Amino acid sequence: MIKDFLIIDNALDNIDELVKLSNSVDYFSAEKTLMEGINLTTSTDTPTGLWRGYRSHLLSHINKCLFLKTANSMMYDIFKMENYTYNTSCYFNKMPKLNGVKDTDWWHVDNCLFAGVVYMTESPEKNSGTLLNINNDIVEVENVYNRLVIYKSSIMHRPQNTFGDNIYNCRSTLSFFIEDITFSKKFED
Repeated sequence: MIKDFLIIDNALDNIDELVKLSNSVDYFSAEKTLMEGINLTTSTDTPTGLWRGYRSHLLSHINKCLFLKTANSMMYDIFKMENYTYNTSCYFNKMPKLNGVKDTDWWHVDNCLFAGVVYMTESPEKNSGTLLNINNDIVEVENVYNRLVIYKSSIMHRPQNTFGDNIYNCRSTLSFFIEDITFSKKFED
């Protein structure tokens, strides 16, 4: 099982397809200024929770087949098992540098079993990964294209820094939240 966190490089075979889709979907936001190139939705079916930047509808609502392919691939790579059931949600997130907002203000925990991201910016700025506060030790996970990081959702975490000013050059991730997982056989470390 995952002790605190797990990193998987070259995590998804379909990362380029996900990036392309993330640049064409509508987003929700509570930001005061709009990022160049962003399509804001008029839907009132807002994703749950709080987030910085821009968040899409659930990937399962945007493209169910792509969601199932992506989620099943991630779950197998994470847990190395085939016999389990799970409930997870995935969203695209775009996080440009926001004027007047300090990135250090966004420490939080999530309300699920595990949370994580897959980094989707091909040439990210340095120091733009994820910070994890594990027993008051700060662990830096570097933002590397197609890197997946999953962590216990009770661990305080935040984006290290954001960057960019438009939909194509900002910090872009596929965020996921595993709400439930049941293994059909005993899981061994």
